[in-house]
Amino acid sequence: MRKTRHNILVGLFNPLLIIILVWIMTICTYAYPVSYDIPNNISKLLFIAVISIASFVLAYFPIYLYTLSICKKTQQVHEPSRASRRRLRAFLAFATLICLAIVSWTLVKDGLFPFMKVIGYEVKDYQSFGRFKGILFPMMFVLFMVSSLERRRTINWGIKLVCLLIAWLYVSRASIAFMGSQYVFFLIISGKYKRIKNFKSILVTIILLGIIVVGYLGEIRTGDNSFRRSMQIKHKYKDIPATFLWFSTYISMPSVNLLSVVENCHTASSGKMLFNSCLPVPVQTEAFRNAFYKHIPNPYNNAPTYLAYAFIDFSWYGILLVNMAYGALGGIFFARVRRSPSSISSLYYAVYLSALGLSFFAHMLFFFPILLEFLLIRIVAGCLRHKRALSHCIKHTVEVENVSDAVFERSRKL
Repeated sequence: MRKTRHNILVGLFNPLLIIILVWIMTICTYAYPVSYDIPNNISKLLFIAVISIASFVLAYFPIYLYTLSICKKTQQVHEPSRASRRRLRAFLAFATLICLAIVSWTLVKDGLFPFMKVIGYEVKDYQSFGRFKGILFPMMFVLFMVSSLERRRTINWGIKLVCLLIAWLYVSRASIAFMGSQYVFFLIISGKYKRIKNFKSILVTIILLGIIVVGYLGEIRTGDNSFRRSMQIKHKYKDIPATFLWFSTYISMPSVNLLSVVENCHTASSGKMLFNSCLPVPVQTEAFRNAFYKHIPNPYNNAPTYLAYAFIDFSWYGILLVNMAYGALGGIFFARVRRSPSSISSLYYAVYLSALGLSFFAHMLFFFPILLEFLLIRIVAGCLRHKRALSHCIKHTVEVENVSDAVFERSRKL
């Protein structure tokens, strides 16, 4: 019964349902705009939504069915061996030390954290503060999930608290959103939520606290009045809490940029925009970023959704190709967690789901931090699987030798 309930729960987190919900949420917030910057051209947004979902489905189902057919079915998730846990603990320690080293170096070079602005210190703003954030934040995201595989609660929750504290001091709402969403997805997909009492109540509490924290950090970063001016919030919504306005504009305003690009961009960059976004920020070409900025109406609203860069690169073909890429990857990851569930497949899928769920905001799968997360998970897979693979080979060799000895003994008697 529990297994059936878990399978149903995992099935609710399939990529097709997530992408449909993302577009429904985008269209609803766009249809009831809170900003003067949102024009009344929802018909074109609906057209983009339809062709996006159609191209997503076109790639998703064939890849999903093919991956199901080639994946070896696993009945249960194997716990890591003792040797694997030692390697995992070494990875957690090494990654945590790297994060703390980056934070310490940043404090030396950039001064106090942006959060210290609350108590009156003069600090850099959150955008200019920080060194190596493209490495720091992905490592924090992976650490937050992977630490759940550690049996010692002091190590498990100690690492989580360090990651949350760093994100809080950096005043990074995106980091908290990624860590929270990926962690919840990982707990649900891997089935580890079964070990947590009152998981539903805890999940609702986390979501509500997350909304409050994101709104609070937004006020620290930008300020309520400054936010309302920069986002051109309509006068009739002046009494609406800032937290609600943050969420509404974060979902709807990127679509304004997408539609502006579709209407005004008439040249193709042949993949340079997407390739540039895959690189770390220090080595990105500024000209390609400016190619997007010149098409958007409000410089304070510069989120591209997951489609704007693709349109600049390949016009309408870009929208089709990117949705097919998202669908194909979703088919692979979802088939693996259904057919061969493991901690590693759950980690991969949790990262993919977070990128897909935030696709209304930016092109997350073609983003260096997400690519780095996949690489780090591959390293974790090496920590957990090497010993198991070795023991499997030894066991298989012993079985072959036993069979050979038995055959030899029988032939000798004959």
